[in-house]
Amino acid sequence: MEINEALKSEILKEYLNDDYLEKENLENIKKVLFKNSPKSIMLEDFFKKEKYYMLKEEIRRLKFKRKYFPDKLSFNQGEIGKNFKKLIQSEELKTVFEFLLGKKINDFKTNSIMLKHKDYSLLSDNGPEVSGFLINFFFNDLWKEEYGGYFSFVSENAEVLRLMSKENCVSIVYVDKTVDWFIKYINVNSNKRQIYFSKTIIL
Repeated sequence: MEINEALKSEILKEYLNDDYLEKENLENIKKVLFKNSPKSIMLEDFFKKEKYYMLKEEIRRLKFKRKYFPDKLSFNQGEIGKNFKKLIQSEELKTVFEFLLGKKINDFKTNSIMLKHKDYSLLSDNGPEVSGFLINFFFNDLWKEEYGGYFSFVSENAEVLRLMSKENCVSIVYVDKTVDWFIKYINVNSNKRQIYFSKTIIL
């Protein structure tokens, strides 16, 4: 599918903020993505507000299963909702991300994650398992750095990028053997607040 055709599609007009339906805007986003080191960008107000709130409610109704390995990670993982699945698996949205990433998407996997007090993930001894684009769709309320729970990207033992989960935002970061990442431990300041996001890895 051509990018111009995708941007005129009903499903993208239904879900995406109008700013992301302009090819010129996507071209500028792509330039910034590849100019940054590591390759990264945060797309704000990604969804139309009414669709964002619908997807936000959907992810919060999902059933999550606890994943806990003390030396690796602690969080809750689930499948994706039917509405988000319809969008993320559409050829139209796939075409948009192929345009932004400058590559054909042959393989990707998506799941939903919920983080709360005491959750975290640690760096792998061998670096990331795969090389590719890590894309997170955030569906949480206001979150502060003082709560922990931020995404830290590390290269040669130094933090090169820090991302906060932000309402109605999508983060894109390229990770490989030189750039690994972890989720900072969520501390008591978070109270009962939670982070919800859908994680997609594009190889």
